[in-house]
Amino acid sequence: DPYVFGRGGEECLYLKRHGIPFLVVPGISSAIAGPALAGIPVTHRGIARGFRVVTAHTRDGGLTEEDYETLARTEDTCVFLMGMSRLPELIQGLLQAGKRPDTPAAVISHAALPEQRCVTAPLERLGEETKKAGLTAPAVIVVGEVVRLQRELCGSWDECRKPGRGNALEMPSCLVTKVGDAPSPLADILEKKGIRTGQLQTGSIRVYLHAFDETTLVRCSWIVLMSRNAVDAFFAVMKENHMDYRLLADHRFAVVGKKTSVRLAEYGFYADLIPEAAAGNDLRRILIERAEPGEHIFYGMPEDEEETFDEAFRTRFRIVPVRLYKNKDTIEDTVNIRPYEVVAFTCASSAHRVWTHLPEEQKELLRKGTVHAISIGPKTTGTLRELGVNSVIQAETASYEAMGEALAAWIRNGFYHRF
Repeated sequence: DPYVFGRGGEECLYLKRHGIPFLVVPGISSAIAGPALAGIPVTHRGIARGFRVVTAHTRDGGLTEEDYETLARTEDTCVFLMGMSRLPELIQGLLQAGKRPDTPAAVISHAALPEQRCVTAPLERLGEETKKAGLTAPAVIVVGEVVRLQRELCGSWDECRKPGRGNALEMPSCLVTKVGDAPSPLADILEKKGIRTGQLQTGSIRVYLHAFDETTLVRCSWIVLMSRNAVDAFFAVMKENHMDYRLLADHRFAVVGKKTSVRLAEYGFYADLIPEAAAGNDLRRILIERAEPGEHIFYGMPEDEEETFDEAFRTRFRIVPVRLYKNKDTIEDTVNIRPYEVVAFTCASSAHRVWTHLPEEQKELLRKGTVHAISIGPKTTGTLRELGVNSVIQAETASYEAMGEALAAWIRNGFYHRF
């Protein structure tokens, strides 16, 4: 509710003084809604006749000794808002004022969001358990006997989300890895299927603007581009070096995947060769059938990709490998996958990077299949298997749409229900 420990009153007074009309839409305060979603009623017959809502942040610095004494004496449920950063201070203040150490208490983090989590513990151990669970603000803190009802009413937030409870939050949530700042198209596809998502940027693209010159381009008859990033980088180099598109009049383009062909078409060029299976091996196999022996093939690659050309491909053509761009790791902090049931990996490099930044106990979630992985294709799946990830859902073809279909089918067929 905008008037409960928010800035609603101050904002409306400001608007009123400046002659700006406004409308207040009352809601249910997080002091009530947060605990309710975690299975904690703030009042219950025979347990708590009332509840007190307290903010831990005030202009004068927080709660006084008298405040703690009042809260320690009451049998009402005590709900603290905006108190996560002061949780140790709140616990110590209540205990010193005489609150029983074994008083049931809870912290509900990110209430009503897919990543909502709840920790319950005796008051004296609440800080320790909250830290161990890695809960973060915003959070609602509840102290009182009603917290005992949490296990009966809900069990845990994970239990609340299980199918069959008539809950709007029955679908699993998915962390989508992406390269670049733009929102992930995969996240949009999953959201439309009712799957809640979060997004994690694992890399950014640095284009090598002098990766090739006009001479290199002219002597090649085929241009192979393996991804949308390669397409963008290719034309960025042409623009930077003032190369005329007419240089490409006699060239043929080979690309991997429909998404890459769509991106190529945005520059006004249409792919001459797109293998049915979006994989580099299939593209090279078809090139052997379609291209003439001895032709020069411009092979656009990222900096960190190995040259895995088989002998048949090497001996038939004159390959010109060109490092167009670098996919640079942008993850700086520890990655947290706890709020999600599934992590979507759209490339092998993202799998490596996420794994590198995962705490050991969260790697175990992927090893045990507590958290599942969805992969865009065989190369990414192979990387995940090498890392020790056991539950991997692989898309039939290397596309975001196929990933969405694979995850939806996995849920529809009941696999999600088992975990």
